[in-house]
Amino acid sequence: MPWRGAAIVTADGQCRFVYWAWDASRVAARALGDALPLLPAGARVSVLTVKDEKSLAGTDIAETLAAGLKRDDSVRLAFLPSEGIISVKFTARAASREAAEESIRPLAERTRELLGDVVFGEGDDTLELAVARLLESRGKTLAVAESCTGGLIATRLTDVPGISRWFLEGVVAYSNEAKVRILGVEPGLLRTAGAVSEPVARAMAEGIRSRAGADLGVGITGIAGPSGGSPEKPVGTVHIAVATGTRTVHRKLSLIGTRSVVRDRAAKHALNLLRLELGTGATGES
Repeated sequence: MPWRGAAIVTADGQCRFVYWAWDASRVAARALGDALPLLPAGARVSVLTVKDEKSLAGTDIAETLAAGLKRDDSVRLAFLPSEGIISVKFTARAASREAAEESIRPLAERTRELLGDVVFGEGDDTLELAVARLLESRGKTLAVAESCTGGLIATRLTDVPGISRWFLEGVVAYSNEAKVRILGVEPGLLRTAGAVSEPVARAMAEGIRSRAGADLGVGITGIAGPSGGSPEKPVGTVHIAVATGTRTVHRKLSLIGTRSVVRDRAAKHALNLLRLELGTGATGES
């Protein structure tokens, strides 16, 4: 599946889905339906518009939904891009809010079927809230070691009330010396693979998990730019790892954007990888 990620909902007359697309660049240009004065009952679908090296070029989620959803002229579907997220909104025309919601409900159910494990929450749920709920339901604890994101993952997690029961520790190990001293990364590994590499991301995840005594550890390292890149490791290269004690999964990203954009997208991808691993181990990677 070329897209992964996120959410389904029905609340207050709205049904919202948030999921991740590794290549959603064509989605924004395919808004379906005109803006009409319809009743405020609808559905939103949000898609992350960044891609990694495993993307399938030209993937078009709009076409997937258009082909898989059967709807009449009383329901409009629109795609709204904003800050790396594309929202897909269903809006229904009906005699009452209840009737509008009824017409949207089967579309919500069908969207869940079409997206599968990309569904992550309801309403205004965020990735960090989805992770917190999974940590609680699984009875698992978490620790995070960050480099290029500089604490953004920990910040997002600690925005969730009550997360202290499950989130034990967050460390920003920015320098190589800190990675060695705090996380136990082998100096030889840093010399041979470099700080921005799969082996170091794995070592960071495993090191913070061991240090904190947590069930899961996340490690992230990358080049946010604007300088520091090379032909082998250009700006936007990010390595993420999640250690569970039985295995460590890894993902390499090639992100495009300003320093703040790269850091933001990297943090979101890390939370999503963690969510998938907590959910079903559906990352398909090791």
